Amino acid sequence: MSLEAIIAIGFIALIAVETTISWLHNLRTYEFRDTVANFALAFGDLFMAAAMKAVFLVLFGVLHRLAPLDMGLSWVSWALLVVINDLIYYVFHRLGHRCRFMWAFHVTHHSSQKYNFSVAVRLNLFILPLHFLFMLPLALLGFRPEAILVINSITTLYQLWVHTELVGKLGFFDRILNTPSNHRVHHGSNPQYLDRNYGAMFIFWDHLFGTYEPEAEKVVYGLTKNVGSHNPVTLTFHETRAMLRDVMRPGPLRQRLMYLFGPPGWRPREAPESRRRAPDGHAPRGARAARTPRYVATARHVAAALQVVARRARWRPYQPVRQSSSDTRAVAPQAAHRPLYNHRRR
Repeated sequence: MSLEAIIAIGFIALIAVETTISWLHNLRTYEFRDTVANFALAFGDLFMAAAMKAVFLVLFGVLHRLAPLDMGLSWVSWALLVVINDLIYYVFHRLGHRCRFMWAFHVTHHSSQKYNFSVAVRLNLFILPLHFLFMLPLALLGFRPEAILVINSITTLYQLWVHTELVGKLGFFDRILNTPSNHRVHHGSNPQYLDRNYGAMFIFWDHLFGTYEPEAEKVVYGLTKNVGSHNPVTLTFHETRAMLRDVMRPGPLRQRLMYLFGPPGWRPREAPESRRRAPDGHAPRGARAARTPRYVATARHVAAALQVVARRARWRPYQPVRQSSSDTRAVAPQAAHRPLYNHRRR
């Protein structure tokens, strides 16, 4: 029996045990349609892995020949590879939350409102090629291609067991390793849990870079705005469609690039004219007003001010305000000092 078959059987056994415990204690850890979607996405990821690993093995080999040294397969080399690979994963994972282009492929993993072993294989089929691109520098550092693939497999296997609610806090190990408690925080949509605990095997990177958050209150799983679908195609492409729709909106190049590579949820600063109600029921000019040259806007303001002055001079000539002898207070002081033209009322 191959190693892959043994791992698959062991993983299915873990899911069976978790399902049984969940049913006996009425934990509702699993939901049928959600679990089916998880396995459907897992098959897509396995297909992509089979197609891309051979390609990246060749790329790793080419870059390894360009490396200034060969790290070999000693225990020191393996130890360095584990640590450096985990740091690369931390960077990759953090960008997967802070860059919308990468979030479009990582959001699939976070779209489940359940948290169980099957969620570990809820992956977008395009996330693996992106991950391998980040691993290319390992070959340039002298690590052998076969060692890189082995470490990637070990990292992936390690992350299977952290997707469960059956294991509580582990004390000292929670400070060093990525544990179920630490990773539950990562999957939370609670405000204090967003974008926290990116580590794959180790959690000390999060301590070092200020992204660690311990598990305190009950975790609410899913997204801040959930997809509301169990269709694997929707789960794979829904954020990509939304991202491309935003990129195609009218606007300058910087706005399009920010929609593509900015943080998820980024929106351009709304132009002041688009926040005001247009006069006479006309639609606000919005983005068109925001692109109006400054000198044109100034000329319009001056023209509008002159029109106001002319209108007041023609129809509302100055009349002195009369006061009664018994009332010494000034009448309508605000009207006396009101500016002739106020651009904020446009």
